[in-house]
Amino acid sequence: MSRPMPHRILVLGGTSAIAVAVARELLAPDSQFFLVARSADKLDAVRKDLITRCAAAVTTCVLDLDNTAAHEQMFSDVLRALGS
Repeated sequence: MSRPMPHRILVLGGTSAIAVAVARELLAPDSQFFLVARSADKLDAVRKDLITRCAAAVTTCVLDLDNTAAHEQMFSDVLRALGS
């Protein structure tokens, strides 16, 4: 019997209303999220909300996605947090 894969979810623009709604829909007790957005305060609020709702882990990254020079580092951080 195979074990189901854990839910490892990257959310770009992670503080928008639609991103939060989708994250809540994908939420399961083994969910691991990596949220990316520009506002540290908003990211922290979403992180706390998902943890309260049963997420196993929520990592946040403050980043303006228009800054393409930072994308490589962000994806390295995603792989470190969520695995490959």
